[in-house]
Amino acid sequence: MLIAANKVLPLLKGLLKKIGIGIVGAIGVVIPFLVVLFVVEFLVYEEQPYDGGLNFVLLVLPLFIGLALIFAMLLGFGKFKAKAYLKLSGLLIGIIFLSILAVLQILSSSLLGVYGNFVFVALWAAEIWFFCSLIVDVNLTSINGLYRDRLASAFLVGVDTKGDVDIEQDIDLQETCNYEAGSTAPYHIVNVALNLQGSKDIAIRERNSDFFIFSKRFIGSERTDYCRSEDMEQVYPQIDLGTAMAISAAAASPNMGRNTNPLMVAFMTLLNVRLGFWIPNPGLLECCLAENDKHPSKIRFDNVFGQELEEIEQRRKQAGQSDERPLAETKSPSTAHNLVGIGFSGGGIRSATVNLGIAQALDRVGAFDHIDFMSTVSGGGYLGSSISTLMRHETSPFSEIDGIVSIEDNSGKKQVRVTSADSKDKRTYQYSKDATLDEDIKPDAKVKAGDRLLKRRATPGRPTNTLMDCFTWRARPSALFNEMISKINETSKWVNLSDGGHIENPATIELLRRRCRFIIIGDGEADPKLHFNGLATLIRFARIDLGIHIDIDPENLRLQESKKRKDRRSGDHFAFGTIKYPNESEPGYLLYLKSSFTGDEDEVIQEYRHRNPSFPHQSTADQFFDEGQFEAYRALGQHIGEKVLELAPDPESPDGKLSFSELETWFENGQAAANNPTY
Repeated sequence: MLIAANKVLPLLKGLLKKIGIGIVGAIGVVIPFLVVLFVVEFLVYEEQPYDGGLNFVLLVLPLFIGLALIFAMLLGFGKFKAKAYLKLSGLLIGIIFLSILAVLQILSSSLLGVYGNFVFVALWAAEIWFFCSLIVDVNLTSINGLYRDRLASAFLVGVDTKGDVDIEQDIDLQETCNYEAGSTAPYHIVNVALNLQGSKDIAIRERNSDFFIFSKRFIGSERTDYCRSEDMEQVYPQIDLGTAMAISAAAASPNMGRNTNPLMVAFMTLLNVRLGFWIPNPGLLECCLAENDKHPSKIRFDNVFGQELEEIEQRRKQAGQSDERPLAETKSPSTAHNLVGIGFSGGGIRSATVNLGIAQALDRVGAFDHIDFMSTVSGGGYLGSSISTLMRHETSPFSEIDGIVSIEDNSGKKQVRVTSADSKDKRTYQYSKDATLDEDIKPDAKVKAGDRLLKRRATPGRPTNTLMDCFTWRARPSALFNEMISKINETSKWVNLSDGGHIENPATIELLRRRCRFIIIGDGEADPKLHFNGLATLIRFARIDLGIHIDIDPENLRLQESKKRKDRRSGDHFAFGTIKYPNESEPGYLLYLKSSFTGDEDEVIQEYRHRNPSFPHQSTADQFFDEGQFEAYRALGQHIGEKVLELAPDPESPDGKLSFSELETWFENGQAAANNPTY
């Protein structure tokens, strides 16, 4: 019913739409009321035989929901095919079965007297279970949807046609990093944990989870294989940037990767405390869609990285860096590509604000312009998703007015102009030379406001977002049972995801997998004693899983004892390290920026620290920062970024921006200083 309402209501207008909303709201109130009424009637007052006064409900319920389902599915069929007839036949059989159950319920209450009440309740429970198996998506019954909407409202913001900042909640993954429309945003990788408590693979027995990503082009992991993001979004439309961000920050879930507590799993599932999310298994989804397609049925990491390089090449062209920093000829991960990555760690709003200050400091000297990959986890994803949303294109890929199209090449760019019918309003859209326009955008074509100008990257022959797909690809109630007993693995049709911090919090393992030569980590996790749990976990996983060795000494970041003051402070805000990739002659460089207090901060930070001694590691449970708290953390992040940039050479460019060669020198200076404190 919820699925039908979501599809039907947008088709209605005016009074009919208001009536439809009223009916849906009334149903949402009446059905729970009837459940309570029946329970009271047949269990509390069981000594009073049922008089049949509510018999009509038993027949109306299957009939009403059955008709609603048929109507909703017909909207999604489009052209009737053999599979559609089979599914419709199966639904009708189900409705007949439910009607028989209803008759049995009436007979049991009439013929068996008091004992018939128990049979009635049992049959009615079976009826509800069967309905749920037909129409319920368990993702829609959890609090994840509310959580996702609140996060999207807070962090997914863009600029409207008037130049004002506005909320943009629903952004497809494939709309991020739109390099054809002039974007220079880093390629965004959202990290989540793939829960595998029921896996038979002994390699993950202690972890109970594995790495999993959402990105513009692909969704998946090494263990499940990958699928194209547009495929996932088409068969399961709930997936978008906001959903990926919410899953990456789904800290409270029954199954939480390395942090899973077996005693709490069933309890949290019963209470419906589930921020985690079920999605179709990417590998199985791609195999299913490839049955009648020329594309390979399995997408491995080599395929993923090869297409990511194409995106990076376009990003560098837009940023004017392709000549200074061309990609190597190899399509495999290598330091020869000179990739630069940044990781924003988990830690809720605390991490988001600290990393915001770091990103601002990097941007002011042009260092952020050289970042190819932006990898995020949990709270770091708040910031990363905001950046992706704001930078997803320089020129809108959609027409902003009704008008007539003209197309021309201008200075190596593809220029599309839309002129209104009265010629009073003109809009010009300038895209990259190799951008492909939508098939309907031709000279003298008429367009309306909101029509797509650029071709959306999609594979021909893929399914559309029909309602039929919503019924076919649905996380059924049986998923709750698997979640409750932790029998979730990588081979089932649906896989369970939760907070990326449940497996790796610094958001860096995917940057290492891609062999980035330069990596910056903004670590804003809760670490009041500065024991560096996240960094140690990253070093261990890199060594065991990828054969990559990270050499870094964070000793100067630890809390220092002092006789002159009562509070303990760090000696520094950052540490440089080296990365030894297998079979690579060139080392990689790691810059680790830690949320820390040394005493050299400005008065705003010092005053806030005086009032809140636990700063900058206040509890992650505090997700509602006031103005002073937000600014203290943001200013600290900016201060940390500015301190480490003191090791960078003075830019030769008149605009004060670091070139890539100067960025290389910056990392080399930092590593030299780490090896020689008197440097």
